[in-house]
Amino acid sequence: MNGRQIKDALLERYLAQDLGDADKSRIEKALQDSPADRARLDELRADSQAFLTMHPPGPLVARFESSRQRRRLWLLPAFAAPLVAAAAMMLLRVAPPAQDDFAAKGGVSLVVYLKQGERSLRLESGAAVAPGASLRFEVRAGGPGFAAVLSRDPVGEVSAYYPFGSEWAELYDPASPLLPGAVELDASKGQERLVAIVAGGRFRLAPVLEALKTGGSLQQALPSGAQVVELVLTKK
Repeated sequence: MNGRQIKDALLERYLAQDLGDADKSRIEKALQDSPADRARLDELRADSQAFLTMHPPGPLVARFESSRQRRRLWLLPAFAAPLVAAAAMMLLRVAPPAQDDFAAKGGVSLVVYLKQGERSLRLESGAAVAPGASLRFEVRAGGPGFAAVLSRDPVGEVSAYYPFGSEWAELYDPASPLLPGAVELDASKGQERLVAIVAGGRFRLAPVLEALKTGGSLQQALPSGAQVVELVLTKK
């Protein structure tokens, strides 16, 4: 068979050892029957190796501090995990979502996963988490665009959880809804507001963060047609 059978998002999760045993077996069987998918897997593996050549692990994480000097932790992209596992990089294993959980075309949803041992737990809005918990995000939308995940913590500090270290929203591919990296919550206790945004055009994060901090209108700080979804966690 000449055509591709496996989406890149699944191949990346396979490389990242981010699949359960049953899904891993299905991917491996499909790879046996699909030279095109094997070739694409080799390309993704080479991309990961090139990434590590340009960005060698040491340190493995980039830290940043808010104005109150509370530290959060952003991990390296998930596709690099297999190549640095020996260096103890933390990888969140996320079970594939149920098909009926996906947002309808034109809608946006935010899924948050909590690391629990070697696997992860999907959190509903209002769920309780411990300060310092490690989270990973999945943004589901009906089409491509630009995306960001922002936070307003219990004391009113705002942060861009995704994309980390950028002034602009990141290009979003609906075929790869699981965002790379993970975030470690700070030590403040109370409600943390998480906001996922997907827009058709690229947008700056600073005006949106300011609106989130002051309680202003997020839509006024975003391009026309941008879609926003929120989720609240309680840190205690």
